[in-house]
Amino acid sequence: MRYDLAVIGGGLAGLSLAILQAKAGRQVVLLEQKKYPAHKVCGEYISLESWAFLEQLGVPLSDWDLPIIQRLQLTAPARSLDLPLDLGGFGVSRYQLEMELLALAKALGVQVEVETKVLDITRHAEGFELRHSAGTVEARQAAGSWGRRSVLHPQPVQKRNYVGIKWHLEGPLPADLIALHNFSGGYAGMSRIEAGKSCFCYLVDSRKLREAGSIPALEASMRRENKFLDAALQQLQPLWEQPLTISQLSFSPKATAHAGVFLLGDAAGSIAPLTGNGMSMAMHAAYLLHLVLQKQAEGSLSPAQAYASYDRLWKAHFARRTQLSHRIQHLFGRNTLTHGLLAAVAASPFLGRQLMKLTHGRDILHSKID
Repeated sequence: MRYDLAVIGGGLAGLSLAILQAKAGRQVVLLEQKKYPAHKVCGEYISLESWAFLEQLGVPLSDWDLPIIQRLQLTAPARSLDLPLDLGGFGVSRYQLEMELLALAKALGVQVEVETKVLDITRHAEGFELRHSAGTVEARQAAGSWGRRSVLHPQPVQKRNYVGIKWHLEGPLPADLIALHNFSGGYAGMSRIEAGKSCFCYLVDSRKLREAGSIPALEASMRRENKFLDAALQQLQPLWEQPLTISQLSFSPKATAHAGVFLLGDAAGSIAPLTGNGMSMAMHAAYLLHLVLQKQAEGSLSPAQAYASYDRLWKAHFARRTQLSHRIQHLFGRNTLTHGLLAAVAASPFLGRQLMKLTHGRDILHSKID
């Protein structure tokens, strides 16, 4: 079968785009190389700018009794600061959200192929041929939502390697709070998700992990250094025997298209995890690309204009946010700089609120195409 659109990668961006395009009457195939759905290394805080968008897709967020997060706690070894979150967010696990989106996609007729790795993509006059581990797929258009790294679009190795580690925990944690705990070489986020569980996810320089020798030794060092993190973890117990881990996290600039394939999600560029806004950004990019594809389908945009329009929209919505987030991230993991940032924000709460505002967006459904 020849599809209108092939989506490579079934994360939040890929699933959202597949659902939007299927609702618009297009024949869509989604190719995901791993078992699905699955837990992923992710902070699992989503900005409220995504709430209406997800409900319009068909996700019954209002029925899930999710924690609504309205406060931010920032800590460094010698200081803690509490701030209101003007926009706020909600907590939900990637597993539950992607399981629901997957069911919606299938119900709309999206052909979902799991444990199917795309090996190469050939562009020709009538579209694309995707060779994968079980055969080939033909599609008029293709979108890549394959994450930060893929053999389909090699990226240079970063000089500084980060490792992400995640636990699900149980125990008392305020439902309206997200905490960001700083320590030497990294930072940790902690907030509630569904069913009374909490997500504890942290990013650390790989050299710090090598020095510690193991994850338990690293976490013991983090707790000795940051008393606020230690106090929070004392009340919580792990729900898993082992944490999830991921390495070689890339934050380098990328592009919105490669070899004629539209890129979205982390494949197009990622925001620093400390903003808690990566999932919203992935879904927002899916909506922007959907708007462009609809204009192209209507004949309002040529193929070249569609690529250019999507690139402009992506940069208008995300370029400044990602750049600022990466600058702020450089302060975390360096205690002297983090203490200075917290002191500045304590002296001028307006500064803190502006930084949060500049790394967040508006309601996804308010986005428009020129």
